[in-house]
Amino acid sequence: MGYQHHLESFVTYTRTEVNIEPGKIVYQVRDLTTMEVKTTFEQVIQ
Repeated sequence: MGYQHHLESFVTYTRTEVNIEPGKIVYQVRDLTTMEVKTTFEQVIQ
């Protein structure tokens, strides 16, 4: 039971935002508790 609670403390809630810009798509993974951007991916459209 203590082990289960320890695992739950590492759960993070994130949201992926997709922005379509000319020539590329930008994905931002945002932490929902602090609203800070964790990761940004850019995909270039050919």
